[in-house]
Formats: sequence, structure tokens, C-alpha cells
Amino acid sequence: MNEVSHRRIKTNGIWVHIAEQGRGPLVLLLHGFPEIWYSWRHQISFLANHGYHVVAPDLRGYGDSDSPLSPSSYTFMHYVGDIIGLLDHLGEQQAFVVGHDVGAAIAWHLSLFRPERVKASINLGVAYFDRNPNAKLGESLIRTFGDGFYISQFQAFLGAIFSTGTGKSRKDICWLLLEWRLLITWRHHHGYHHGLPKRNSRFMLTSSRNLASLELLITTVLWT
Repeated sequence: MNEVSHRRIKTNGIWVHIAEQGRGPLVLLLHGFPEIWYSWRHQISFLANHGYHVVAPDLRGYGDSDSPLSPSSYTFMHYVGDIIGLLDHLGEQQAFVVGHDVGAAIAWHLSLFRPERVKASINLGVAYFDRNPNAKLGESLIRTFGDGFYISQFQAFLGAIFSTGTGKSRKDICWLLLEWRLLITWRHHHGYHHGLPKRNSRFMLTSSRNLASLELLITTVLWT
């Protein structure tokens, strides 16, 4: 079995990085926040070894895929368009689609808007929900899950930084936010702080090529 290969393809007006392995029916693996294709590394090899062509893209705004500057370029319609362009590029009419976290939300909307392109959908962590035009999702989650919910903490932390001022550059603030989010995730999984990864570590799971990529990643987690 070949190793995982990497390439960038043009879809829906942007360049998207994909990792792929294997031959056979197509399986798309859509990652969550704050991740890249690498979070599927074990599943990629397992599925490829069982006769599937497995493709795990970095979603727009993540990893080595393009990060459009406007926050309005990150709607579900944009993500669905990216996936349809990916299917067309691969010459596939349908795919098995597996999504986790925000990737699950994208998979739900792909199934809703373009069901003829989905052979089956398997979604982890996020059930389908309608968007309420009269309420912000972040505020609804806070009302439902309380101040201890990670999105609640993220919004309070970000508001405190920008309201009080720190004297830090915008890029330093973005790095602080990302490291703080990783610390919460690390403690959640391990029960205590093992130490955060270095900024050049692959565990950082996001592109640091420019400030726009970092700020867009922060915008994503706010869900407003």
C-alpha cells in the first residue's frame, strides 16, 4: 500500500490541500476545529488498506489550503462548493462523506444541498440543526450549556483581551488565543498540563504563514 500523498487542487476559486491514499470507492474525511487532515491519519491508512480511496482535505482557512480574507467567504455554501469542486476534480460522482465537528456540519449541508453527490454520510459530534436567523449561534450555545462551555470561555477571553488592551501585536494576540485553546483541549484529554507544543510543531494544526490565517481561525471559533 502506498504512503499518504499530498497535493493542492483548484476548487471553487481557491487552492485546497488534500492528503490521499488508496484506490477504490471514494471516502472524504472532513476535519473539525482546530484541526487539519492530520487528525484523520489513522483512519486514512486503515480505510486505504481495506480497499478505499481516502481523501482528507484541509478545509478552507486551515492548514495548507487558501485562507480568503473576508469572513463572508466561510459560509456552509462556500464549503459545500469546495467539496463539489473536489469531487469534480477527482472525477467522482459520489463519495462516502465522514465529518467531525464543523466538518460534520459541512457534511450535513452537503447532504442537504447536493444529495445526489453523497453515497452515505457519517457524522461525529454535531447533529444537524437549522440556523436561526434571529439568534447568534454562539449566544444560543451559551444559554444552553452555560458559562463553562468552551465557546463561552473563548468569547469571554477574547473580549477581555481586546477591551482592556495588552500592548501586544495582533499576531501575538492570535497566537495567545490559539495556545490557550490548545491548553484547554490538552487538559480536557489528559487531565493536566503536559506542556504546550512548540509553535513549529505539527501539533499546532494550523498555518502560521500570515496574520490573516490566524485571525480567520479565531473568527471560526467564535461562531458569530
